[in-house]
Amino acid sequence: MKDALINHAEQFSARPMIPVNYVFSKGYGEDIAGPRWRSLRRFTLAFLKELGMGKKTMEMRVLEETKYLIQAVLETGGKPFNPTMSLSCALGNNITVLAFGEHFDYQDKTLHELLLSASRYISGVNSPLSTLCNMVPVLLKVPTIRHKAVKDILYIETHVTKSIKSHKENLNPESPKDYIDHFLVKMKEVEHETDPDFCDTSLLVVAVGFLAGGVETTSSTLKFMLMLMAHLPDVQAEVHREIDEVTKSLRPPELMDKPQMPFTNAVIHETQRLVDIAPTAFIHATTEEVKFRGYTIPKGTPVIPFLSSVLMDPSQWETPDEFNPGHFLDEDGQFRTKLACMPFSVGKS
Repeated sequence: MKDALINHAEQFSARPMIPVNYVFSKGYGEDIAGPRWRSLRRFTLAFLKELGMGKKTMEMRVLEETKYLIQAVLETGGKPFNPTMSLSCALGNNITVLAFGEHFDYQDKTLHELLLSASRYISGVNSPLSTLCNMVPVLLKVPTIRHKAVKDILYIETHVTKSIKSHKENLNPESPKDYIDHFLVKMKEVEHETDPDFCDTSLLVVAVGFLAGGVETTSSTLKFMLMLMAHLPDVQAEVHREIDEVTKSLRPPELMDKPQMPFTNAVIHETQRLVDIAPTAFIHATTEEVKFRGYTIPKGTPVIPFLSSVLMDPSQWETPDEFNPGHFLDEDGQFRTKLACMPFSVGKS
């Protein structure tokens, strides 16, 4: 994995055309033949950095949303409850505020339907029907099959389309508020290009991708962590003790506290390793003919990184099939990084 995705990063950095996705995306986002997905990704990362990704400003946005999440939990009155929707609402709001400038009440039916559609879409990506259509793309010419393969993304598309329309009507180019505004400003800059990467289609595809891909993976990881905490009270107690010791129980833990919370950091990384949320990661493709470990791989060949083979590799982990925060702690109890921890792939993307 390291040899392909890091040592030969450029050669394995393309994206293949996936037929089911192409029905919706029209090639924006995973066009193997052109630079569209690269320029869109660069723009999105630049936007996130401008808003403070990895910095205090972004952290404050997340911490603000935790207040709503805590309130939703308190309203259960200490009775058993399913945390799925509350977690998804919190994560969904983080994304909708960032991308669309919208914040929903946790009981809002529109938010619930968006989240459920995103969940069904992610589940459907690897469904037997999608797999068959990707293997035999001609099936997507049949209207009923095509609709069934992409129906869950269509609800999100409808909502995002309405949001884009509203943004266009109220856009102030001098003061863009969210991702859609910034994208519309960029569209104006390139409107005279014959085939711009930034257009209505690419905006719709990327904005939908925020919701479709951003909520389910994170909420699933958090749910798995809650389940582990419930089954491993000793781990839960140690995380609680470490957080209380650093924050004095007077404030929420923050990014600045990470160096003082090695065990908590180890638990987070071990959860991501064991949950293996994206076992085949993002499908890559070769940008040119590659000579790799005795094989000649033609240009444009889809390449599927099987991350599970690394995350569960007994040569890299003392107890690969067990939850063990010690995997990320040195002999002094301090956090240590490990190259074999690649829950969302590695290398150039």
